Amino acid sequence: MTRIACRALLLALSCVSAAWAETPSAPASRPAVSAPAPWNGLPRRPFLAIDGQAHSDEASYIVLTPDDRRAVTAAYDGSVRVWDVQSGEMLQRFFLPRSAPISNLLRGLAMAPDGQRIAVTGNNMRRAIVILSLQTGRIERVITGTESSSILAWSQDGRFLAAGKPGVRQGVSVYSATDGKEVFRDADFPHAVTGLEFRADGAFYAASWDNRGQTIVRLYKPDAGGFREAARKTPRWGDYRSHWDAAGKTILLGAHTRLDGETLEEVTHALNRSGMPPNVGFSRVVQAPEGGQFFGTTRSMYNAQGFLRRWAGTHIADKTDQLRLPDAQVADLVVTRKGEVVYLTDQGAVGMVDADFKLAWRVAADVADFQRRSQALKVTESGLVYLPVPGDDGKRDLAFNLAAPGYTSVQRLNVTWKEPATSGRDVGVLAWEGTANGTVNGAPLPLVGKTERSLSVAAHPTDGHVAVGSNWERLYKISGKGEQRWMKYLGSDVLAVNHIESRDLVVAATANGMLWVFRWSTGEQVMSYYLQPASKRWIAISSQGYYEASAGAEDSAGWILNPASARAADFMPMSRFRGTLRLEGLAGKAWSLRSEREAVEGLKPLPAPAQPSPVMATAPAPAAPVATPTPAAAVAVPPELPTAPEAAAVQPAPETLVMSASAVSLEALPPRIEIVAPGYQVRSDTRQISIRFRVISAPEAPVTQVRTLLASGSSAQRNLAVGARPQDNGEREVTLEIPPEDTDIRLIAENRHGASVPTVIRVNYTGPKPGSGQGDLYVLAAGVSRYDNPDYNLGLAAKDARDFVETLRKQRGAQYGEVHVRQLLDQEASRPALEAGLEWLRLSMKPRDTAIVFLAGHGFNEGPTYYFMTRDANLQNLSQTALPFTALRSTLTALQGRVMLFVDTCHSGNVIGRMATRQARDSTSAVNEMASSENGLVVFASSTGGQFSQENAEWGNGAFTKAVVEGLQGAADFKKRGRITYKGLDAYVSDRVDELTRGEQTPVTPVLAGVPDFIIALFRR
Repeated sequence: MTRIACRALLLALSCVSAAWAETPSAPASRPAVSAPAPWNGLPRRPFLAIDGQAHSDEASYIVLTPDDRRAVTAAYDGSVRVWDVQSGEMLQRFFLPRSAPISNLLRGLAMAPDGQRIAVTGNNMRRAIVILSLQTGRIERVITGTESSSILAWSQDGRFLAAGKPGVRQGVSVYSATDGKEVFRDADFPHAVTGLEFRADGAFYAASWDNRGQTIVRLYKPDAGGFREAARKTPRWGDYRSHWDAAGKTILLGAHTRLDGETLEEVTHALNRSGMPPNVGFSRVVQAPEGGQFFGTTRSMYNAQGFLRRWAGTHIADKTDQLRLPDAQVADLVVTRKGEVVYLTDQGAVGMVDADFKLAWRVAADVADFQRRSQALKVTESGLVYLPVPGDDGKRDLAFNLAAPGYTSVQRLNVTWKEPATSGRDVGVLAWEGTANGTVNGAPLPLVGKTERSLSVAAHPTDGHVAVGSNWERLYKISGKGEQRWMKYLGSDVLAVNHIESRDLVVAATANGMLWVFRWSTGEQVMSYYLQPASKRWIAISSQGYYEASAGAEDSAGWILNPASARAADFMPMSRFRGTLRLEGLAGKAWSLRSEREAVEGLKPLPAPAQPSPVMATAPAPAAPVATPTPAAAVAVPPELPTAPEAAAVQPAPETLVMSASAVSLEALPPRIEIVAPGYQVRSDTRQISIRFRVISAPEAPVTQVRTLLASGSSAQRNLAVGARPQDNGEREVTLEIPPEDTDIRLIAENRHGASVPTVIRVNYTGPKPGSGQGDLYVLAAGVSRYDNPDYNLGLAAKDARDFVETLRKQRGAQYGEVHVRQLLDQEASRPALEAGLEWLRLSMKPRDTAIVFLAGHGFNEGPTYYFMTRDANLQNLSQTALPFTALRSTLTALQGRVMLFVDTCHSGNVIGRMATRQARDSTSAVNEMASSENGLVVFASSTGGQFSQENAEWGNGAFTKAVVEGLQGAADFKKRGRITYKGLDAYVSDRVDELTRGEQTPVTPVLAGVPDFIIALFRR
């Protein structure tokens, strides 16, 4: 059995839910609960969530839309994600509402025949099955059973939804998809149901598995509005997963067994398994939808990679093809009618193998690899933490510095690493690896029954206690007598733990990429981090909700907010709280003080003194109209999540919760946008697109503006104001004209607390596509090597700007019709000249044009503002002599067309480099604000944090500019197609700068959701 399946079944069998209130048992046949919104029982408090480029926790199922264009996955991180099959782009992400810090462990997943809805279920969901619209995020129905469900199947006519149960003698239930009533139930299964699927004639099978190889299969056929058992079988060889063949005539039970679709008798099944390594078996076997070929994936606990095999038939002599995958544990796979295979791994990665049997794309979470490697969490007393990066046999492993957040290649360090120990003074742990039977000094570890297993241990060297991490997301401090001293819920499997003894700290790594630091003696939280080592990004988060982040990392974590109506939860990334919760220097101060509480208190700005009330009484201003949730009387009655009295919930004790989020104010939020019609994915043969939506904002923070940004393959239009006032039901409507090509429409609403997370509507335009010619390129480049104050001088900044411009001039007549340049070097690069250049862009740019701004020179923080130091800049008077990034952002965000900014600042080697503190030269805040998703700008920054941007005469340029120029000249054309895209350039620049500077400089390009990749340069190969 897989690690996921084992964990899921054990959790379900134990009937333990640390986070959700369970409702009383209900009759076997009952309608879904329906009541007016808002839902009852959902707490009004935020919950921390990770939102990386892929799922951040274990995953089990993947389904396809009927047109094979999209794949949908669900995982233990509580999210549902929609993927473009051809490109691998994540099109949409939904979080389901939550009632406790422990996430919804999403497991069962089924696609409706219309391809517009899914059914999803899992643990910690009050035994509910949720039917979710993929088009609008609305929850159309909640079906409540008498027990949890773990696997779902939707009938091909759309009438029925079958649910397999994870417990003993729970079996399978079938519900009407129309009204939620249970129409059939067979509880007579001795084990969990792990296989469930309908075929075209309405028949379905259910299969249970006992984790020892025995499978019971039953076939059911429609009968008088319900179903009846037609056959049953216990085959010689069983398996955890099963599928109908393409014709629905046989059931494929793993790689070993095939059953007749009417009698369930075994039929010949001899897939060729030759050439497979030892200890590797096929875990999933499916047939292509058009018949013929079969596909199977392997899983192994002992190999770092897995295999995908394609068989021409089921005879042992039939031709096979085999592809090595970068993933050892494949959880599920689906096959398109073209013969493409989309697969999902246990750890939430998604990939696609094309019809030529080549890996076309793969998206995986950017996290350190501690899976089954608990000993890899090594530390130093100075605060370095060893992070194994997947692949390359350790060549890319990094160290993260808790004292001064940032990454360093471990190959460039000469330090003494300390591995976690299983024994110390007066304490020793035995039989702990992945079991429920571990002991400390002969006493059992205080785990819960046989379902909680220890995954990691670290014995303290001197105090006679041991740290234990478990698959129930818990970190324990346990005495030598087996007594629990304290325990913390960390929200994901605790894969590795270790001690920094001299500082009284314990460090824990969880499967979702989080790193946690606690005081060992008291259990007080010191800091938590979400680390993305491959991209060298990080975010530090205090339990109250304050944070500090590297450039480009702010949107990778945030807060789930339960909705007031029947729809998916809102996700507010940390960037939405930039003005209230970001504290620069938080992580380093928490390390120094060994207390996040004291660090926060020392960094929080003092509250402004109370202002006296005005003497003259004034009439209150009329309230601006605010879109509110649609009144229940105005719409169809929405479903209600099953509830129970709050006291009935089995909640973690307050002292075990690590994220109180006490500083996250629900009354000080930016607006949220709900799409009513036509939905997130639109196919249209007309350029006129009408959108109906609602804007949700607190009454005391009325909506001040709603605007749009249109981005297509050849143009961009921003800041198109939406003037429609809300109707009586809170809806607004806007009609936009898109260019004659596929276009992403982003809606952005604002109030006094900031801008909403952009809501993206993707339009697949199918109408006439007349040629409209090329746009022009406008380049504003400033490079300052010679300042009015010679103490500020640099070596290569002016040359960097000149070389950058010359590279782009060659794009005249290639990617662009004309290339217009305003180049400001040394004495020409004054503040007035740069301001005039920005005005030139404002007056010149049109939607089909592209603007590129390049700045090379010094950058400096003064208070909350970052400045580019023009040649006339004076450190004693920056506000009057240097260019503030606030002014730069104001201009760039108002431009039509695509806009890119290249920032090569933070240089060393002179008076400024020597006198500037790390914080003074840190451009992180400026880059994050410039690249915020509502701005639609693409920003390339030369370095992150307080790093210096390096230049070297032997290179002929600064490291960043050298890499950019090389990339634009062709080195970034990884697919050898004669074109450079901004994402390809980002990948090349990141690797090249790392190579040139030996890891001492990390360029950053924040990833923008809703900004499609586009071509920057064309060239002949």
